Amino acid sequence: MKLSIQSANIINTDLSNLDEALSLVKDSGFSAIDFNFTEYDHDVIKQAQRCPFFEKSTDILINHYKPLIKACEKYGVEVGQSHAPYPTFVFGADKKFNDYMYSVVKKTIKISAALGSKYIVIHPIFSADLTKKLDIKSENEINIEFYSSLSNIAKECNITICLENMYSKYKGKIYGDICSDAYEATLLIDKLNEKAGREIFGFCFDSGHCTLAGRDPYRTLRVLGDRVKVLHLHDNDGIVDKHLPPFTGVAYWDLILKGLHDIGYKGNINFETYKTLDNVSKTDKESIIKLLGQTGKHIMEKVQ
Repeated sequence: MKLSIQSANIINTDLSNLDEALSLVKDSGFSAIDFNFTEYDHDVIKQAQRCPFFEKSTDILINHYKPLIKACEKYGVEVGQSHAPYPTFVFGADKKFNDYMYSVVKKTIKISAALGSKYIVIHPIFSADLTKKLDIKSENEINIEFYSSLSNIAKECNITICLENMYSKYKGKIYGDICSDAYEATLLIDKLNEKAGREIFGFCFDSGHCTLAGRDPYRTLRVLGDRVKVLHLHDNDGIVDKHLPPFTGVAYWDLILKGLHDIGYKGNINFETYKTLDNVSKTDKESIIKLLGQTGKHIMEKVQ
């Protein structure tokens, strides 16, 4: 078990600050990162716009990240997990664009493996607009087809694909969406692993999404059990997905930590708190990351 932090808002998209960023990460008590492909913003994807960066071949893209691999080795920081660009499927976009997004996801799996990541989080396909939501049967079918089609790549790369609990909104009200119900998520993951013939699918527990969806985190974690492979730990006000540091919002942390302890979670303690680092000075950013390191040590003690 290692302390991990999301790379977004810490490592520059052009990788120009690797020494400074990873030195800070290491000095703050972290020995792993959750690598994010910030080259492709989710708002751009939602507009069905292609990303020139991902037009390149996988080999060229992997070569682009070699300085990151070397810097991680230098500072003793591993890429413990990664996060594919999202949404993975845009409702209303044409087939050509969604096929393109599928190719991007496949590339990020291979890049993640090259970075040494054991896990990649890939969001399920769903419509965050409840007025356009698929029925449960269709939603399950499209996700089983989508994830199953990635099985061979995952096997070749020796990487585990993790589904994440999601939420949606309607007229200001927040609703739990795909994978927010632990029983439904369990059935989906088990079905995918059965089709794959071995365990190559797992779960990313997102504490912020669980809180927004109004789910009991302890119950959620106990039902999912050892399917939980990675974490997105952050907090919020129960209204907006603010990605705040733990213990600064309304998330029920006693239940979250007890749940992780009781399922025997052995993975990394990973923070997805990138929004906290928006529009802050360099000094404040350093202070926040160091505070997160201290918070992580406290969480680790409770979980182990």
